[in-house]
Amino acid sequence: MCAAKRLTETERKKKIMNSASKVIIEKGLEKTTMEDIIAGTTLSKGGVYHYYKSVIEIFKDIMLYGIEYRNEIIKEHLYESKEIVTNEFMAKQRF
Repeated sequence: MCAAKRLTETERKKKIMNSASKVIIEKGLEKTTMEDIIAGTTLSKGGVYHYYKSVIEIFKDIMLYGIEYRNEIIKEHLYESKEIVTNEFMAKQRF
């Protein structure tokens, strides 16, 4: 019998954010509760509250993750398109 793999902090936060994303899409941010989010994870109530104290804290991390993801996509696109991107254009970008 194999022991269950222990999740890293990043993996746990990602599970919480995934659950929150689903609930927020379904119910809206204002009607989403921590209990709704916890129900969508395999983590305990204390496990979720260890990382996040409120729905707004989770939402903030979801937004930050989205910004980082978008910036990576832009950087990849710019790298792939480097022949048409001038140094002047790159200097004006804020990453």
